[in-house]
Amino acid sequence: MRFPSAFLAVKDILEQYLKGREKEVKDIMGELFNQERATELYGKEMAREAAREAEYKKSLDIAKKLLRRCMSIDDVAEATSLPIEEVKALSANLCA
Repeated sequence: MRFPSAFLAVKDILEQYLKGREKEVKDIMGELFNQERATELYGKEMAREAAREAEYKKSLDIAKKLLRRCMSIDDVAEATSLPIEEVKALSANLCA
């Protein structure tokens, strides 16, 4: 494919311009990469946090169901991996 001479002239001008500012271009590209990477990491952390929150809520729901059947606090804490103090607080309202 043959490019028009105007395109080649612009290409040469742009190439010369960028060569003269190579460090600046690299710095800008590096900063853009860093921002993109930070955004990606933030998104992944938010997804992990959402998964932890969902798992915690599911554990609470299971604990409530087990406590409604008057399962022992120790067994509920073990089955759900919730702290025993938290299970005791749930139990006060469900098995009273």
